[in-house]
Amino acid sequence: MKKKISLILMTIAFIILNVLFFLWTPSDSRTTVVWLSYGFSLFVYVAMCGGIIYNSGLGDEPYHMIVTSLLTQYFGLQLLTAIVAIALGCWFSKLSFVTTLLTIIFLTLYLLGVIFYAVRIYTQITANRSTAKSLQMQQVQHEYVHNNSVQIESLVSLTDDDNAKKELMCLYDIVHNSPNQVSPTGHTYEQTIESQMQVLSQMVAARNWENVVKIARTLQATANMRNKI
Repeated sequence: MKKKISLILMTIAFIILNVLFFLWTPSDSRTTVVWLSYGFSLFVYVAMCGGIIYNSGLGDEPYHMIVTSLLTQYFGLQLLTAIVAIALGCWFSKLSFVTTLLTIIFLTLYLLGVIFYAVRIYTQITANRSTAKSLQMQQVQHEYVHNNSVQIESLVSLTDDDNAKKELMCLYDIVHNSPNQVSPTGHTYEQTIESQMQVLSQMVAARNWENVVKIARTLQATANMRNKI
């Protein structure tokens, strides 16, 4: 919703700029700095709208909204600078030296603005990707703990051998209390545990308590190694 509001506000502001430009500025006073400012504002408007539309497809998480805020902020700054440049360009249109100087000054400001906000936006996008990846890994961690804990609890309820039940309950404690682990090595251990859980389920179903104990102990060791990374 906020992204749509940003687009609407930017469009209204750009329409106002067009009205002021074509109705307020006499055609004979539109110097280089005036056309440069209008053209650059048009470029920034199209680029920022495109950036907001693209960013809106990435989600509505707060960290994505920061990029939208930066894009809107840059457009607003560019618009205000352009209005000042157009006003000065028209005011000093008869003085070629002044208009040339204004062109150099405002062109420099526009380029510096592009570089400054490009770096800020790129840095924020990189941070957003890192945040999204971290949140995704946290979700994977939650599923690992929850799914395997539920499965082990189910196996405990199906086990009537005391030794096997003891090992399964020990395995449950290790898995259920597992800390968040986002390293690739930790994820590899998790995949190993999940694949062995299927074998463990088969052994419990077959009431092969000796193998249940062996597999449960192996899983305990693997889960402990995963937790210590």
